[in-house]
Amino acid sequence: MTFCITTEMPDVRTCTIRGEHLISCDGLEYRWSGSTWEDGAWERTGRACRGCQPREAIHGFLCGPCWHDVDDAENAYWPLVNLLEEHDKLVSRDNGGIRTGMSAGIPLPATMVALDELQSFRRAHPGDTLAWVADYHGAADAVHFARAVKGAMRSFPAAEGETKITRTRCPRCEGLTLIWKPPRFKSDMVSVKCMDPVCGFELDQTSFEMVSHEEVHRVPSTQA
Repeated sequence: MTFCITTEMPDVRTCTIRGEHLISCDGLEYRWSGSTWEDGAWERTGRACRGCQPREAIHGFLCGPCWHDVDDAENAYWPLVNLLEEHDKLVSRDNGGIRTGMSAGIPLPATMVALDELQSFRRAHPGDTLAWVADYHGAADAVHFARAVKGAMRSFPAAEGETKITRTRCPRCEGLTLIWKPPRFKSDMVSVKCMDPVCGFELDQTSFEMVSHEEVHRVPSTQA
């Protein structure tokens, strides 16, 4: 039986089966303290072991959960790359979804560092994911790649999805029902859409910023 490649990776938690234990298990959880097998040691975490039996590799050198993580990362990779390459600064928004000053943006080096990390793990990618993880070193790169994609998507909120706008009303129905939809591909544009199915009004970023500006500076009319 071949176990998941994570059993050979000191810097990654081993994929184990919950509730199943090795014969040598003493009931306690241990973690390797270093990033390589040469610079660390097994240390107790102070918690009970919840399962230390490694998962079997069923897709090349990956177990099922690791394979799904890599597959998800592959699907997210190109939209994320396009986003990082397209924008030298990702727009930072307040809770209302309104663009703030450039000083609040994420600087270019941060996006490029993230992009370089993603690409570094794919340099030996043969073009087929199954073939990639069927190679011992490729499987390790694939695990690191999946973790890097998750980290990049956490670091750059614009890549994560839609955001509800809480301060600006829809110009048509006047409800607080607007959703900010960030770009996912180079050809995409930021859009803002009313989520009221009866309304469904949609506007681009420039129009939205004009509406937001007008609402902030609107003077209430005097009632007769």
